[in-house]
Amino acid sequence: MNYFSLSSYRPTKEYDTYILPLIRQMKHLEELMLSINVYGRSTLIDGIHLENEMLIYLPKLQIFRLDLIYFHYHVIKMIYRVYPFTYEFFLHIARAFPFITELTVLNNRVYNNTGENTNQIKSIIEFHHLTFLTIHFQQDIYIEQFLVDTNTYLPNLINLTISYDNLATVTNNFTRHSTRHNCSKVEILKFTTCPITVHSKEFYLHFPCLELIR
Repeated sequence: MNYFSLSSYRPTKEYDTYILPLIRQMKHLEELMLSINVYGRSTLIDGIHLENEMLIYLPKLQIFRLDLIYFHYHVIKMIYRVYPFTYEFFLHIARAFPFITELTVLNNRVYNNTGENTNQIKSIIEFHHLTFLTIHFQQDIYIEQFLVDTNTYLPNLINLTISYDNLATVTNNFTRHSTRHNCSKVEILKFTTCPITVHSKEFYLHFPCLELIR
């Protein structure tokens, strides 16, 4: 078997018991598509979990598409998908899940937007309740999608996990006006790469509410 697809709209507790062991046995898979609704786990299914507990067992996998919704006390905590993201994808997420509070994004696929109409007027994507945002292994274009205020509106973002190098690039070393609003309420900033230990005046002006840097 080189292709497998599983979709379920009903919440399930059987991810670790049945779904994960089943997928691990499909060592010849080249394409995997999952759309599942998981609850009852003590920890989130993040990128590290997927790499260590699933993808390492699928050496021939070329295409991996995952729609994962994690519910905790009836609040959507994480939506995670692995394949090149587009503006339309993020817009769909914001409209479909208006009360999402935590979003983890991991994508190492190359996103080519050369075929898109750059003159098209696009609506600002709004995440009114998003407080936790984690971005792993991203191209700058994805970080721009979230941090530039003409792309995305994040009025309550207080916890940001991101690559220091990507952050510095997208914010023009923390001098870019269009990224200040979405960073203005961040209290906890965590870096996925080793940052410099001494920060500039512009850095702190960009994050005026910052209380903790990790």
